[in-house]
Amino acid sequence: MGYKDDKWRDAPGYCVECDNLRPLNKSGVCEKCWNAHPISWYECWEEDEYNSQWYYQHLSEKPYEGIGTITFRGAELQYFSEFHKFWEAHHREILNARIDRAQARLAAQAL
Repeated sequence: MGYKDDKWRDAPGYCVECDNLRPLNKSGVCEKCWNAHPISWYECWEEDEYNSQWYYQHLSEKPYEGIGTITFRGAELQYFSEFHKFWEAHHREILNARIDRAQARLAAQAL
């Protein structure tokens, strides 16, 4: 458990077990993975300030500011990705939902 290879050097701040960006301990392991391993029976997980700095830095950044906003249930929210913006504009064409009488009859019989 912990640093198995040098992959953590390519993505600092990411758990070496589950590859998620989370607070880490000195071994580069998040608390969830640590507690799922038998080693947690003998040693408590302690957050390491150095290994966790990338997680907290990421929380403070707003990487999608300026893409645009969407109004949802009366609240104006930021798009969280370019795809989100694209989906909002084109979801009807992508899904292309068509319901005819035969499909409606099948649904009614199932219910």
